[in-house]
Parts: sequence; C-alpha cells; structure tokens
Amino acid sequence: MGYRQSSVVIDKNRGGAYGEVVSQIRKTGPISFEEFMDIALYSGNGYYSKPASFGVYGDYYTSPSLHPFFGYLFAIQIMNIWEYMDRPNPFTIVEIGAGDGTLAIDIVSTIRAANIDFSNCLQYIPIDRATSRGCVTGAEIVSADLLDLYISDSTSCVVLSNELIDALPVDIFEVRDGRTKVVVIDVDKQGNLKEELIETTIDEFYDLDISSLEGYRGPLCRDLGQWIPTVLDLVPKAFFINIDYGYEESDYLSMGKSNRLLQTYYRHVDNLSPLLRVGDQDITAHVNFTALRRAFAHRGINSIGNITQREWLFGLGYSDVIEDLRLSEGLSRREISLIDRLVEVEGLGGFRVEISQRGIDGAEISKLNNLTNLSRYFSAVPPVTDKHMAFHLNR
Repeated sequence: MGYRQSSVVIDKNRGGAYGEVVSQIRKTGPISFEEFMDIALYSGNGYYSKPASFGVYGDYYTSPSLHPFFGYLFAIQIMNIWEYMDRPNPFTIVEIGAGDGTLAIDIVSTIRAANIDFSNCLQYIPIDRATSRGCVTGAEIVSADLLDLYISDSTSCVVLSNELIDALPVDIFEVRDGRTKVVVIDVDKQGNLKEELIETTIDEFYDLDISSLEGYRGPLCRDLGQWIPTVLDLVPKAFFINIDYGYEESDYLSMGKSNRLLQTYYRHVDNLSPLLRVGDQDITAHVNFTALRRAFAHRGINSIGNITQREWLFGLGYSDVIEDLRLSEGLSRREISLIDRLVEVEGLGGFRVEISQRGIDGAEISKLNNLTNLSRYFSAVPPVTDKHMAFHLNR
C-alpha cells in the first residue's frame, strides 16, 4: 500500500496482464479471485514485474523509500536482537519481499558502519519473486526456492518483511442469507472480465458466528502461514518482524469494514474496479493480524507483541537520533519533515509491527530496545541515494 499521492485523470483499458487472465480462464474455466490477483500482480506482465511500480518513480512510496533513516533504525533493532541472543556467529537476516533492495542496502550499510563485530558474522539474504530487480552489497536478490543453499548452517536468524503481507493474493467472500460465497472471475462474450459468486464452505470460519455479517464482503488470505519459506523452520532460534497495515479480527470481520479492505491504485487513483487495468494497477488487502498469529502459531512462531510503527520507532530512539542530527546540522528541515512521515499516526506511523519468535523463551519487545549505546551509532545513518525521496527534495 504505502502512501499514495494526488489524483490524475485516467483512460480505461484492459491492462497488460489482461491476456494472461483470459487465457487461463479459457483453459480452466472461471478462476478464483486469488488466482486472478496472482496473475495481475506477479505474472510476466503483472504489476510488480514493472521496475517503477513503487518507490520514487512509482505509484506509491514505502517507509524505506522515504529516507535511509528507516533502514537505520531497523538495523538498530536487529543489532539489539543480535546482542539479546548473545551475539551468535554466524547470524542470518532473511528479508522476504526485498523489492529493489533499498531497505536491505540501508540495513547492511548501517551495520557495517556501526558494529564491525556484527558485520563480520552477518549474512543478509534478500528474497523476492522478481529476482532481476537488483543486488544488495554484492549479493543478488534470490528466489525463495534457493534459500536452503544459503542457510544450511544457520542456527539464529531474523526474518523481516515490510508491506509484503498486504500484497499476498486473496479470495473475496460475501455473506448472503447466512451463507458464505466466494468470487470467481469469468469473461463475457465481449471479452470483459466479470464476477460471479459461488457458494462454498470456508474452513477458516468454522469456529466463527457469521450470522451478524449479513451483506459483508471482504478479503480472505489463505496464504498467511505459507509465505515464509518452510526451510526457515529448520533454524532453531528466530525472530520475525513484519510491518504492514490492517486490523485485529474483531474489527476486520465487522460491517464497518465491509467493502473497505481491498484496495486498488493506478497512478495515485484509488478504488478502481480490480477488473480494470489488469497488471497496470496495484491490488492490496488489509492484513487480519489475528489470523496471521494463528497461522504463525501452527508453525511454532509465537507473537511477543503488535505495536504501531510510531511506537516501534520511538522505542528504538527515533526522537533522540533526530535531535542529535538536527543539532549537528546533519539533516535539513525538509529532510526532517519528510522523515516525520514515518511516525504520522494517520499515515505510515499507524502501520502495525508484528514481532514474533521461535525458540526464544521470555522475549519481550522492551528487552529488544537497548538504547544505552545508541549514541555511538548516530554517525551510521546511511547516505541518501537516488532511490530515496529525500534525494529529490532539492532537485
């Protein structure tokens, strides 16, 4: 999702991935919305196959693309975790959904500048479905199915993602006459994509009373427990940090959120039909964090907390570092104003940070925020590059 900008007028067309959707329908008959979304986002002509789909030149920006300050504080969190785990060597970071590598570069640059001991034992593995997007300090972005080649000796790791879960393909379901139905996508005689509803039993709702949800329409992500590669189950001690936007299930499955949890964006215009501009517009779904924790628990991954991005960054010393850099004239006022978007309650600061662990008893978020030596890392904020919005402030 990220943060979207001002609206423009657009022309309607079918989009670059339209042909792949129609081809699949003609092979197999109507397809699930989940399959449609997968093609629209991740096929050869899908939205995320385009290098400018996000970041400075794309439809939206994320926290890492604002300023390297975000990657700097993320690196502080990871260094705190490494020290909390008694400095294991080797130590692996796996970033899932690394995109163009901006966050990875900023994290690794911070660690190399701040802590040579940690840098010497660090292995950073950026994963993305589009492996051709770039490299991170000499390490190519890799496909998840190759991960086992990199972590065979790992006993401790951090697994992280930023705005990945909202882009997982979802089904769309409705409640009508007390029964659940799912959306499938078909094509009419004129070649237009259309929705149809098929009644079905949804296993995820077996223990839920949906009688109060008459008329509800919303997304259902069936991949919440599978997007983390199974080979990571072999790493005995791991922390998981996942940042995204969404709600707890009590809010998620409420009539107030009906028809509001799936979003589309095309050139900063939102709420177009997902059946338009197929492959040329983004499609995202808010995260059901309660369901995410259930899925994680089935894999032995247990939550230690869910806080806002604002709370998380302030807990890592956000205000102290900003003040130090301001006094040292290391940041301009315009840069500070840009960085402050990271903690705006109604914007990126309202995103949720889900922190979980496996094999580490007694872990608490407060124990992972050791600020006693933070001052020695102030000089390690990575330089702004042309991948950051801050680079373009005065251009």
